[in-house]
Amino acid sequence: MFTIDPRKYKEINELEFGHEVEFFEKKGAAPRNTVLSGKPAKRYDLTLDKVFKVTLWTTAEGAVPMQISCTDRHDHDHQTIEYLTFKKDIEFKPELFEPPEGIKYVESPAWLQNPFR
Repeated sequence: MFTIDPRKYKEINELEFGHEVEFFEKKGAAPRNTVLSGKPAKRYDLTLDKVFKVTLWTTAEGAVPMQISCTDRHDHDHQTIEYLTFKKDIEFKPELFEPPEGIKYVESPAWLQNPFR
């Protein structure tokens, strides 16, 4: 979800789109009433991998994600994702993930294969 090395930080790597609320609740985060962008909301806070402060805001009713933020413990790296729409249980369409006609994939050079070195 965030641009964080998944080999180095395992706990935050378990966080997935579509399962945000379940993840926060499984980790023991309790929602608090708040306001986000002038709308009633719930706020969940967690510390993951002893490094990252992660906050999820959901709608007050229905717990639909509105925004999620991640900041490292030194406040050097801050990432925020705002959900413009959110849908669950939509039909999977594998054809959407097939390469367009005429596009050929080739193996990248070794130096490009690991961006987290």
